[in-house]
Amino acid sequence: MLNETFRYSYLKQQNKMVISDSYIYGTFEGSFMGNVYELYDGSRWRSLEGAGRFGTLLNPKAVVKQRGKRYFLRVKGFSKTIEVERLNTELEEKLQLVFAAVRHLQMIQTEL
Repeated sequence: MLNETFRYSYLKQQNKMVISDSYIYGTFEGSFMGNVYELYDGSRWRSLEGAGRFGTLLNPKAVVKQRGKRYFLRVKGFSKTIEVERLNTELEEKLQLVFAAVRHLQMIQTEL
């Protein structure tokens, strides 16, 4: 029973680490520092390291996992794991501007 509880807890923890389980939009030819990967789920990721050139894969399966405060991209068919950082989507950037404008208006209103 204890072993089964531990196994369940471990699997639950492993699933929490998966941030994105999707496909890369377009082609994947390897990893070079600064490459940006857009996934079908709308998330965008920038490579923080170069893992080398690879042949061309079209819309490959991609999984992003979080380990601590770091993110890692695994591409099906590519042998290396790539450290990445999350980029804001255009929608997130626009929402940040809207929220900043609302905060500014609230500040002005309290001064009146």
